[in-house]
Amino acid sequence: GSGISKRYIEGYPTWEELLNEYWSQCNETNDFYHYLLTIKDKYKHEALDESALNHKIYTEAASYIEERFNQLFISNKIILDGLDAKKVFSENISPFKYSICKRFNEINIKKDVNIEEFESFKKLLKKAKMIITTNYDAFIELLLHEQNITPKLYIGNEGFFEDTVGWCELYKIHGDIKDPKSIIINSDDYEKYDEKAILISAKILSNMIKNPIIFIGYSLTDRNVKKLLSDFSSQLPKEDGRKTAERIILIQRKADENEVLVKQVTDQQLQVTYTSIETDNYKIIY
Repeated sequence: GSGISKRYIEGYPTWEELLNEYWSQCNETNDFYHYLLTIKDKYKHEALDESALNHKIYTEAASYIEERFNQLFISNKIILDGLDAKKVFSENISPFKYSICKRFNEINIKKDVNIEEFESFKKLLKKAKMIITTNYDAFIELLLHEQNITPKLYIGNEGFFEDTVGWCELYKIHGDIKDPKSIIINSDDYEKYDEKAILISAKILSNMIKNPIIFIGYSLTDRNVKKLLSDFSSQLPKEDGRKTAERIILIQRKADENEVLVKQVTDQQLQVTYTSIETDNYKIIY
């Protein structure tokens, strides 16, 4: 998840920060957070938990910002290097998504990164059988290429019906910077994505028969994590909770915590038991 890119890459935004960046480019007179509050107020009577509510707010905001940004491009008030009106028209490219791809194209590692931890992270990636990310950037591929490894890359729902190689596979389920059309960010994108999300869950489940899955760079309130955990709990055999906990491991950053705090957690709502690990000492984890 984005927490990993944010940990190591200079100026890497959260979803909220990314939308705020683009809001400021859209010449809006209204304050960004006032706008988010109007969306939040719209859904106050719906029984939504925090992750579902935030998802509604951010996807709806993304839809509006994309529309405004694209209008400004069409009226020549926003200029994008390498993109002209002909290309937008003939290839049906969203200038907003094209700009997002450019935004995440540049990767500068933070100057204060713990080198030992970072090297351990690279080795961890090298050992992974299957990596699934919701990030658009090419950070993982870059670190694997540095170790002379070229992962088999799947974007969006690609590869979920194929007999895959079963080793060093990288799934970028929310899109990739090389293809603006693959970017999942607005309400319509997620609606279409959700229709096919069961393929992703099935692929992961089939790989979990003998292998654990580790969520890293997410929080438990993240919709992607909750959705996958929910799918897992409905499909996994009804087994001892301790056994399920060995399969599903959620690593969460706890600022300045040098120890590794491990506990088994049973989420009654999702009906799944998993191992929760809290730490800021990621070198031990890797």
